[in-house]
Amino acid sequence: MKYTTIVFDCDGTLLNTATDLANAVNHVLRTHNFPEKSLAEVKAALGNAVTYLMRQCLPSTVADHELDSYIEEFKAYYGEHLKDTTAPYPGILDMLDVLRKQGYKLA
Repeated sequence: MKYTTIVFDCDGTLLNTATDLANAVNHVLRTHNFPEKSLAEVKAALGNAVTYLMRQCLPSTVADHELDSYIEEFKAYYGEHLKDTTAPYPGILDMLDVLRKQGYKLA
């Protein structure tokens, strides 16, 4: 079987978004005088959607019914800053060019 199409996840696969995501998390934490998280701590909480990310990064004293408001703050900040440091991982653009030249459809 020959594959003709390759589908990529963009966030964290093609693009290094970790710093912008960490900045958004820490913006929310700072706004509420909570301790900030390191980039490594935020990276450890990535991969299971924003609700999981924020639940892992907010103090355990934040009740579940309060979570939505923090998530909205995160989304608002991230929406304005999602391209501050985000960039393709090294070699990604070249790899995509090679795949296109080999005839693959990319999505």
